[in-house]
Amino acid sequence: MATTFSEWLAARQYAPTTAADALRALELTAERVRTGGEPPKHARAALVRWEAARADGVEVPPGWEALDGALTRLDAARQRSALGGRASKVGRVREARSLSDVSWSALIGKLAERDEVAARVLEVMSGTGLRVGDVLRVEVAALRECEETGSVRVILKGGVRSVVLCDGAPEAWRGLCAACPGQSGLVAGHVAPRGDGGAEAGGAAYKRVQRLLHEVCADAGITEAVWTHRIRRTVGVQAYRATEDTLAVRDLLQHKSSRTTEGYLSEARPDRVAELQRKIASKFRGGQ
Repeated sequence: MATTFSEWLAARQYAPTTAADALRALELTAERVRTGGEPPKHARAALVRWEAARADGVEVPPGWEALDGALTRLDAARQRSALGGRASKVGRVREARSLSDVSWSALIGKLAERDEVAARVLEVMSGTGLRVGDVLRVEVAALRECEETGSVRVILKGGVRSVVLCDGAPEAWRGLCAACPGQSGLVAGHVAPRGDGGAEAGGAAYKRVQRLLHEVCADAGITEAVWTHRIRRTVGVQAYRATEDTLAVRDLLQHKSSRTTEGYLSEARPDRVAELQRKIASKFRGGQ
C-alpha cells in the first residue's frame, strides 16, 4: 500500500503535472490555514484527493495536520445558486454556461475551415463531449486503432481509463488521426498540437487549443465568452434536448454522479418547464 501522498497519486496513475500541482496546492493551503487564513478555492480538487488518501491511511507530512477539515470549510463557503454552480454576485445576471444555438453552429462551421491539430481536438470535443485534457491524453496507438475497432481508449480526468465509441463523431476522430501522422504533433506518445515539446508540453498544448478557440470565435463573430469546457457543457445540453434522458447524458459525459450531470443540464430545464406549462394550460382549456 502507498505510504506517502506522492506514492498514492502514482499508484492511481495521476499525470506528473497533476500530482505536482496537487502537492503545491496542499502545501499552500496548509500554510494559509496555519496562519489563520481560509483554504484557497483553487485547491478544492487537491483537497478532495487528500481526503481520499487520508482515508487510505497515507502518512501526514509535518504541518499538513492543518488540512484536516479544510475541505469541509471550503465547501461551506461555496454558496450555490438554485441553478447549480457558484451563486452570481449581487447585481450581476447569471450567464449561461452553454453556447447559444447560433454561436454553436457558427463555431462548428468555422472549425471545419481550420487545418490544425488543435482544430481537430476541438471537433472531437464537439462531437463527444470529452474534456480538452481527455482528448490531448489520447495515446497514439489507441488513435491508430480506432478505424479497426470503432472505439478509442481514453484516459479521463484523474487517470481513469475508459472507452469511447467513434459512432457519434467518426469524421472528427478520423480527422484527428490524419492530422497526427507518425510522431508529428505528439507529446510523449499522446495527441498534442504541432510544435510543442519538453516537460511543459501538455500545458502548452492546452494553451494552443484555447488560443485557437478564441481565434475561431472571433472569425465567426461570436461575442459570447468562450472557453474549452463550455463546449462540453453545450454538448450535454444539446444531447439532453434531443433525448430528454439525464442518465444517457450522464453516460455520454462519463460523470460519476448524476448530480454533476443535473448541474450541467440546469440551463435546459427552462425549456421543459415552458413546455409543461403549455401542456397544463391546454388541459385546463380542454376541460372547460
